[in-house]
Amino acid sequence: MEYDDQAWVAAANNIVVELAWTNSLLEKSIEAVEGSRAALEWMCSGLELFLQQLREFQALLFKELRLDPQMASDKAQIGPDEEEEEEEEEEDEEMENASGSEEGGSRGDEGSMEM
Repeated sequence: MEYDDQAWVAAANNIVVELAWTNSLLEKSIEAVEGSRAALEWMCSGLELFLQQLREFQALLFKELRLDPQMASDKAQIGPDEEEEEEEEEEDEEMENASGSEEGGSRGDEGSMEM
């Protein structure tokens, strides 16, 4: 059997070229992954810092307002229109209670007379 040495050399050269190309793609992929990991770590550290600062701000705000955090979140869920309605209802109740306590004594007297 005879072998064509030039064909074997050409095939080996093609294999080497393809392997070099594959290695360069792998290197670029590894660099991209490392860059992504570094970016992710940077973003996570930034997010952790932001969340820490947010918690500190909320603590200061709640301390200043002397509010329970749960109450504040409940108030935040109420819209501005609903808040005004609640305030108006509270004022109406206060007015009724105030007028009711003044009239309460006279009503009691009238009630006893009617029986």
